[in-house]
Amino acid sequence: MMTLSRKIGRVGLVFLTMAVASAMLVHPSVTLGSDPFFLLAAGEDEPVAVAATVGKLLYTRPLCGRTRSVMSVDATGSVSEFARLPDRLPGVGGEPPCFEDHLTIVPAGTTGAASAGFPTPNPAGFASNYIYVTQGPTILQITPDGAQTVVWKTLPMNPDRPGKRFCDDDVAAVHHAGTSITFDRVGTFRFRMIVLCQTGEIFLLDKSARIVDGSVTGVETNLPIARVNAPPLFSQLPPPFEGPEVAPMSFAPFGGHLLVAAENASDGSGSTGLVLAVKPEDGTVRIVARNVMAAEGVRAIPLTKAAMCNFGGQGIFFTTGFPDRIIRIAKTAFLDQSSSPLSGVLVTSEKGALGATEGLTRLFSTGGTINRQLFRSFDAPLEGATFVDCSVPLIVRLDYFKPVDFTQQLIAVTILSNPPLLNAATDIVRSTLRFGVTGSEPSLNFVGGVPDCTPISGALQCNFKVNLLGVPLGPDTAQPCDNSNQFPGPGFKDGDCPFSLILKGSYVNAATGNDPPLEGD
Repeated sequence: MMTLSRKIGRVGLVFLTMAVASAMLVHPSVTLGSDPFFLLAAGEDEPVAVAATVGKLLYTRPLCGRTRSVMSVDATGSVSEFARLPDRLPGVGGEPPCFEDHLTIVPAGTTGAASAGFPTPNPAGFASNYIYVTQGPTILQITPDGAQTVVWKTLPMNPDRPGKRFCDDDVAAVHHAGTSITFDRVGTFRFRMIVLCQTGEIFLLDKSARIVDGSVTGVETNLPIARVNAPPLFSQLPPPFEGPEVAPMSFAPFGGHLLVAAENASDGSGSTGLVLAVKPEDGTVRIVARNVMAAEGVRAIPLTKAAMCNFGGQGIFFTTGFPDRIIRIAKTAFLDQSSSPLSGVLVTSEKGALGATEGLTRLFSTGGTINRQLFRSFDAPLEGATFVDCSVPLIVRLDYFKPVDFTQQLIAVTILSNPPLLNAATDIVRSTLRFGVTGSEPSLNFVGGVPDCTPISGALQCNFKVNLLGVPLGPDTAQPCDNSNQFPGPGFKDGDCPFSLILKGSYVNAATGNDPPLEGD
């Protein structure tokens, strides 16, 4: 929850707004590590939530204002509107509405692009690369290209608050912390969508937008699976509750638990700021860390270097610094002296602008004991945070599939370059390419099982051999491909085949030395 008002943020940090729009700058007031940041110009500022894959960096804006957007930042720091969100109504006394709109991008999970289908689904069946944004009890779904935004789910009525829905914004408040959203990347919550109300209720949702319990099958219910401030132990914890993240299994004794930040909560000792853990089996809540001042959200550090992907050569971790910064931190900051990944989670804090020595706190487990370390200190309050999600395949542009040799039953696919895949001709890992009806089966494979690809002006054209058995007709037409019901056939022409063919593989990310997945149809 952003506790600084819009006016205070403007006055207290007005010196930051003098840069040109969309500039990429290093600011000397970053006190530890001198981490660079994108400085956002007026009209593009007040970033709230942030999410990133190798192909996109998105944030919601503004904190206060009627018109709402998801913005996109490219590798140069240039900002553009990715999607328009529904407007927010005026706040108390007609003041500009101050709401936090949170977002997440669906991960593909540990399988990367290996699963069948396009876009690659996560283990719970959610299509990766789709974006979900929360506005109070409303969950919006945005297509991977930002072209379409729809209401995906509205949470049900809250029996404890007549006339109100779960996660309803409190109209009596001046500022609303909003509804947090994430996906389980560990599996203890069945890889489902997790929604956390600022008042502490936790919901699980499946791919069909049903609210379900934590069982394998997911029994539909209209109630939360747990409440962070459930009596008798935690009934006095004040909201807001934000920034949920499922802890890695190595985070003992809370491996697989849902970690939640509670900036105003106290254990009774007089200090505020707790990190809580919700047990997946029964919803039991325990304290993980105390006195994490203004704890705002939790993010798990990637477990391996292969999972540390870079966005545009700019960093693997991004956090929004109010009112006008997106701070980025490089991969090297998350490696120890032996070049192994640091363990644990990061907790963001809002207290930076108030002079406290908080910013990013690292929590990690040693022999089942949770330890803490001040990871970074900043002069601005932090709000949203994200690691670049390596599991989400880069969606690449493909030329139309054309047969090139009917005798050998060959079909050509041209993979076009598009950032961050700057040179498809050299960066594609050819041995990983698969092409077919689902993109993961060997129904269409390289000629003779070896890569048969030719660089063409920065693009890569690959010839695949067609398996004539098992290529289905499209669901939207009764017409076969060609009159011979074979694909391709001598009479084949563009548009004859209604079904979609999917390409999957990986490419070399030189900035971080790993091979993220890619896909296209």
